[in-house]
Amino acid sequence: MERCLESLEGVVDEIVLVHDGPCTDRTIEIAEAYGARAVVADFIGEADPHRPQCYALATCDWIIRIDADEFLSEGLRAGIRELVATEGVDAWEVIWPVWSESKGRYITENGPRKRVLTRRALSMRSGLIGDATHVRGTVAQTDLVLEHRPRYDFRLRVVLPKWRRWARVHARQYLMEWSEIPQFGYPADTQWPARRVWGNRLSPLLIIPYGVLEFVAHLRKLQEMRPRWQVLRISAMWGVYAMLVQLYVVKYRYLK
Repeated sequence: MERCLESLEGVVDEIVLVHDGPCTDRTIEIAEAYGARAVVADFIGEADPHRPQCYALATCDWIIRIDADEFLSEGLRAGIRELVATEGVDAWEVIWPVWSESKGRYITENGPRKRVLTRRALSMRSGLIGDATHVRGTVAQTDLVLEHRPRYDFRLRVVLPKWRRWARVHARQYLMEWSEIPQFGYPADTQWPARRVWGNRLSPLLIIPYGVLEFVAHLRKLQEMRPRWQVLRISAMWGVYAMLVQLYVVKYRYLK
């Protein structure tokens, strides 16, 4: 976490942290030592449902969304002011390479990309697990890098326990009314898209199709990433996650 906060020093004008439930370690103390404004929220067990509150608490024109195991590369530190000063651009996607803890290096090039820098007034952020920040404006890409070095390898057997936890929360969210989902910047009349409504109703029939659709979507999203075999592997893993979510939707909707 300190590496993350150190990378922000001298670059951002404010730091907002929303803690998931009562803090039992030094997280808030460390964050406040770097000038962060910390808020303790109700415990949920996942970070994403709290992100809309971060956007609501922020006061600056631009927001950079960053996790504790991420930090700004030197290039991004040096270039971030130029990015936000670029006319006609309302959001930036950076390169977010996949890290291998066992190998001690990144194992992908030119991707994947992550939308981390957005103009606050045009941002729409939901508390859905894994959701990106949507922007009512122009999105551009830069080859600057957001470093991400988790203490694990991105392999199915490693991430599956975490994904099971995510998928349970994710499925329960899909079965809520849209108005019950934490959100920032969405119009008051926003509803679930028809795809999600029918995805819930027909969930027993869509477990494998949803996995295939997610696999294909990631193949397209990662088409610039190298090496190609990593594109296939990572796309397949996200296909597995999509099927896992649908399995839990079936469980919570039909097998109570």
